[in-house]
Amino acid sequence: MPGGNPGIPEAGERKLHLVAARSPIPGGRGEILTCFAAAARDLRLLFPRVLFEPPTSFKAGLPTEYAVGDVPRKWMKSQSVWIVEHAEKHLRAAIGICTHLGCHASWLGPEKQVQVPP
Repeated sequence: MPGGNPGIPEAGERKLHLVAARSPIPGGRGEILTCFAAAARDLRLLFPRVLFEPPTSFKAGLPTEYAVGDVPRKWMKSQSVWIVEHAEKHLRAAIGICTHLGCHASWLGPEKQVQVPP
């Protein structure tokens, strides 16, 4: 019908529907990348989440090996610890690592002070 609504098909007319060509890969690229990401995530579950750190305890020897007031440096390289005997049979251990940046401190014997590198 001339002058009618062009959007409404008249009786007997057929409306043409266009269908876009499908991708040759089913699901498209996004879905395939998602599958690879999920497989990588699942593969990560096969490995344990463990921190391999050195043990926190060690054998420092007998108390008779330490002199009163002396600060030996023999455990500083391997354990980052100073062990000091303050009084008879009274040992104290001090960690020689800076809590700010993790620097290794050094003991200045004559001044009786700890020095942290700048």
